[in-house]
Amino acid sequence: MNVSDESTVNPRWLNDTQLQRIKDQLVQDEGKINRVYFDTADPRNLFFGIGHKITKNDTVNDTMGAKIDDITIDCAFRRDIQVGSYLHQ
Repeated sequence: MNVSDESTVNPRWLNDTQLQRIKDQLVQDEGKINRVYFDTADPRNLFFGIGHKITKNDTVNDTMGAKIDDITIDCAFRRDIQVGSYLHQ
């Protein structure tokens, strides 16, 4: 999964306004980090943006502290919402 793929679409059950509200609330509650960081769990995993866990399918620089642009963060967020909605059908 390439998180910077701009062809990402919203889940069928969310319109753009709803998706933006979810994103805004998560950013307010959890923050948005424009760099790669370790979480606090054990084992420690690499994350960026709005709580996106970096996986082998991501095509981002996974070096600790690497800068991540807003477009990549937004695409990762949308993909995470899609995956989450698919898994919970």
